[in-house]
Amino acid sequence: SNIGNTTAAYDGFSGLNFIAGEDVDSAGGDGSTTQTVELNGINVTGFQNINFSALFAAGNASDPGVNKYDKADGMVIEYRFDSGSWVSGMCFSYENHGDDFNEPLALDADCLNFADATDGTGRLTPTLTAYDFDLVGTGNVLDIRISMTVDAAGEEAAFDNIVISGDAGD
Repeated sequence: SNIGNTTAAYDGFSGLNFIAGEDVDSAGGDGSTTQTVELNGINVTGFQNINFSALFAAGNASDPGVNKYDKADGMVIEYRFDSGSWVSGMCFSYENHGDDFNEPLALDADCLNFADATDGTGRLTPTLTAYDFDLVGTGNVLDIRISMTVDAAGEEAAFDNIVISGDAGD
């Protein structure tokens, strides 16, 4: 909770800890512009109507044109059943205001590499906010992968309180 954000400290997180990243390709890491967190081996045997939910935020809540996120920045939440192919469930991408630079991050529900809206709807701020999606398909073992691409100073993103829910079968 003491991460130095561009516009405000993170709030709204659940418990004492959450996962956040800024400039993830800087010194001390592996140099990759994208870093991932995987949650593997979640037993969902017999469950139907499976849903992913979590809290998401961005540390820079400046206006379009003076924000820090660029076209290549964002977060991708993927899932797979039984070691199958990864499926994009939900993304957060830059708002396209006519250029590829210094824009806010917002919900990109269809993962087309730009936010669904440019009017602030679904825009990430330093307050962790709940987002969710329904998983298509079923299986016995579920894996979740969250990839974060924030590769410059002032580009921060965070997530917390991941919940997988569903209806137990008979």
